[in-house]
Amino acid sequence: MKIIKSFILLAFIALCSSFQGCSIDPTLDARSGKVTAITVREASYVAAINWMRISLKDNETLQLTADVMPRMANNKNLTFSNKHPNLMTVDQNGLITGKAFGIDTLTISATDGSGISVSYQVMLVDHMVKATAINVMADGANMFVKLGNTFDLGSRVTLSPNDTWNKAITFTSNDESIVTISAAGIVTPVEEGTTTITIKTADGSNLSRDVNVTVQGIVQVWEDFNTANWATEVTTATGYTWAADGITGNAADGWNIGNGQIEKLFDGNINGTTAVEVGLNTYWMIAKPGKAYPYNRVDFPLADIPTQPLDFMPYFTIDMKQEMTLNYIIWGNRNFNNRGSWYGIRIYGSNDGTNFTQIRSEENEVADPIPGTPADIFWIPQLRGYNGDQGWGTLTPTDPLFYRLLFDESSYRYIKIELAVWSDVYGTGAGQFQHPNWIGPGSTSGLTINVGKFGLGYMYWD
Repeated sequence: MKIIKSFILLAFIALCSSFQGCSIDPTLDARSGKVTAITVREASYVAAINWMRISLKDNETLQLTADVMPRMANNKNLTFSNKHPNLMTVDQNGLITGKAFGIDTLTISATDGSGISVSYQVMLVDHMVKATAINVMADGANMFVKLGNTFDLGSRVTLSPNDTWNKAITFTSNDESIVTISAAGIVTPVEEGTTTITIKTADGSNLSRDVNVTVQGIVQVWEDFNTANWATEVTTATGYTWAADGITGNAADGWNIGNGQIEKLFDGNINGTTAVEVGLNTYWMIAKPGKAYPYNRVDFPLADIPTQPLDFMPYFTIDMKQEMTLNYIIWGNRNFNNRGSWYGIRIYGSNDGTNFTQIRSEENEVADPIPGTPADIFWIPQLRGYNGDQGWGTLTPTDPLFYRLLFDESSYRYIKIELAVWSDVYGTGAGQFQHPNWIGPGSTSGLTINVGKFGLGYMYWD
């Protein structure tokens, strides 16, 4: 047993001698009853300075917990002192009180005549956290303001991090002949034109950011319809209307199916504002026409999806519950890769739910398709084109997560979306489709296809 105790003591001596912040006298025997080492639990080793450090904010207190070795020392009383009383104070119970930010040195000493003491660096951090970024919502970063209206830019600006001590910001119009702006961030147009507004922090971080503002006599207004009361029906050749994705758990604990249902199109769950961020967080997913989708999970509660006929174009129908005048769709592909995205659709409208008329689009149909491609395909923009099995790795922050795509103004209660073109049928072969601006074959890999967001609305100029 004595051998074991001696080994532990020697190991502790070796450890303490390897860096500052631990004091030990190897000439002292624990049996003498004198202190041989002092350590503080709140300290941590910092390799860059080869020293033990204690950290706290300059307006905080910290109670130290000092440990004395050996545990059976006769006198465990300690004294605490520091070099810079203007930065902090420390009482004889080891309570540190921060006063100003900076770096101090704390010394703890034994009082039993052993001569043992230990010193620590104390880092006092400025509690006045400064801003690191000025955040502006998309419609505030690029404003379009109609003459006679105002725009509340101030409500669209935040600072990071959230605990920035001074959240005050200032606004300056860089051309007051175009717009003026109040201290609260209310933009008032003066005449048509374009300029910028500079936003600055007031917390000492010296951050600034310019945002664009365009004053127009008329502005484009997009009114997205409320989807809360819509009813949606999916039609496929096999009757399988969705494929489960984002699955966790097991048969014993219960399966958690996170994605795939058609309802995910309308849940508003978009995680991020550009395609280089996380992307569309939830989505509707079905097996590709011409493909099967086995789950390959023991005791999974959903049946494997059999092969979908390649020549059947699946579709979904929306009942808006009342006739609406509309002229655009909202569409977001799941940010995954091009082989998992729909490339082209056809749009139909009806007021009785049975007899549908195709709705055309001057803006989004190809006027002069290459030979063999139908002219009535409503093309969904692909961020990296249509051909190939392409991912999202080289996108820029300006790439949109979803699009508002215009079609000819119509008035219907029911809207049917026929899913006509995807990567497997993209190309110049018989029965395939090709956009003239993106020549090349699509990818035939992948078993499922996804939509992240869908909506309808009415655009007008005001």
